[in-house]
Amino acid sequence: MNKHIQATNENINRARLKILLILALPFLSVDLKGISAITFNKKRIISCFSYLSRNFYT
Repeated sequence: MNKHIQATNENINRARLKILLILALPFLSVDLKGISAITFNKKRIISCFSYLSRNFYT
């Protein structure tokens, strides 16, 4: 039973991370060579993640 609960919690956490990454995609841009990812507005993306994590994990 505990293994099932732990697996369920891991799946929920994995899903939350995927949702956060999908929501962050508009703030990220990858150059054509795929060398680096550039954030357009670091303060905006950090505040977005902060807001989502505060409200999403409670």
